[in-house]
Amino acid sequence: MNVLSNLCNMLGVLTNTNITIFNKNGEKIVKYSSFQVIDDFSLTENNILEIKSFLIDQKNTTISLEKTYGYTINFIGVKSLQKNIFFIIGPFLLEDPFYEKQKEIYNLKKNSPAEYSFYSNLKKVKTIPTEILFPLVFNLINCEFMNIEKKIYTINDTIKKIENKPKDLKVFSENIELTNERYRLENLKLKAIKLGDYEQAIKYHKAMSSLSELKQRIPSNVFRAFKNGLFISSALARKAVEEAGVPPTLIHDLSSKIFTWIENSSTLAEVKKIDEDIIKEYSKLCLFHNEKYNSFSSNIKNALLFININKDKSISLNEVADFTSLNPEYLSRLFKKEVGMNFKDYLQDIKIKSAIDFLENTNLKISEIALKLDYCNVENFSKSFKKSTGVTPAKFRKSSNIK
Repeated sequence: MNVLSNLCNMLGVLTNTNITIFNKNGEKIVKYSSFQVIDDFSLTENNILEIKSFLIDQKNTTISLEKTYGYTINFIGVKSLQKNIFFIIGPFLLEDPFYEKQKEIYNLKKNSPAEYSFYSNLKKVKTIPTEILFPLVFNLINCEFMNIEKKIYTINDTIKKIENKPKDLKVFSENIELTNERYRLENLKLKAIKLGDYEQAIKYHKAMSSLSELKQRIPSNVFRAFKNGLFISSALARKAVEEAGVPPTLIHDLSSKIFTWIENSSTLAEVKKIDEDIIKEYSKLCLFHNEKYNSFSSNIKNALLFININKDKSISLNEVADFTSLNPEYLSRLFKKEVGMNFKDYLQDIKIKSAIDFLENTNLKISEIALKLDYCNVENFSKSFKKSTGVTPAKFRKSSNIK
């Protein structure tokens, strides 16, 4: 039960909304409450049984539920694959019903304080598209980052509301320019990632970060707030890469790796490094689909993608051949013909380039870098590095710091 309670609390902190865990009979066993839900929007017993039927009885993994009372709020249900239980996360807003409607907000606050308080709490919940929220929560619950079904089922539960038209009143104005600018910069960043333009994507990202509200999301735990931001940033970049036409298997491999980076980070410095690495890695992934790589056949393009994503592992030509569904000997000849170097030399080249990046931009020990790039020991790493660059990793880092 402690494990479930901890997971429930973690999801509550991550999403800033309510989390409830139910057993296979639809009985509540653990709950995390971020705020009180007003009666009109509370989940009914029938809602819970419908979700339970869909997830447990029909053996589906996720479901969305909408409740409408003048406007619509959302809940999601997610099943644990390891245990016969399911989670309900919510409420949250997919769309703000009072966006740029300051008059209606003022009237709501004046005429219905309870509903205004509820709406204010909903606004604190991060608005995340369901195609991002579903895999994020699903993989957190199941302790593994993996793709899940894209089809989303929705239960509609609409309550007829009697409208009370309040008298016209003067309202305050709110500056929404910063919010609009953040979203504009975010869209430009995602477009740059899809083009494989890392430098431009970083430029937009830094401009967007200067307008960020992450520190205010969880004032008592800024580190957790930044971590949550990384999960969202990675999920958005992942969708951009998918739209660029990158094979899903490769996206999954990279997103799993990034998920591990984020979870294992322990300092703000690490988080900020990962923040830029997310953009860099996804941009690289898209770069192979840019005009610069049109000279490569689709088989070699996919081989290069596979190698670049798995450069920190001990991969063989046979594994790449399996991924591309080619005979190893044929792939070897085709690789040398199109890339200009053999598989072993190319793998060594990208490992050394990654090592240079670590040496220049992180404080990782040389032994840690060797481990990250899957060298069997520091001596082997140093020997390979010196053979490629002419100097040892230690001398390279020293000269880099002097510059």
